[in-house]
Amino acid sequence: MVEVTQEDRLLVADILDEVSDLLDHTGIGQVADLIRDGEYDEHDCVVIATHHRIAAENAALERAAKVAEKWIEPVMATPHENATYRSIATAIRAMKGPSNA
Repeated sequence: MVEVTQEDRLLVADILDEVSDLLDHTGIGQVADLIRDGEYDEHDCVVIATHHRIAAENAALERAAKVAEKWIEPVMATPHENATYRSIATAIRAMKGPSNA
């Protein structure tokens, strides 16, 4: 299971609060409160929000790694500089979360 952050909980709880208000349904608001308090992390909505957050973070890290790789070869870089850029790209990719999220 992936790590759920408080931001994930708040996102889902806020959406559920809006749905609760629109439908005038107090049960949905109670679920939102449980999620907000971290007592319902296994709820599908929380898991889905967490997976989307991780996917977005991984995509941003991959874009950053590609920027570092663009500096390899095309510029007048020394072999040492190219190795540095490769190391930076590798380090950025190592920061990614679980890819099956």
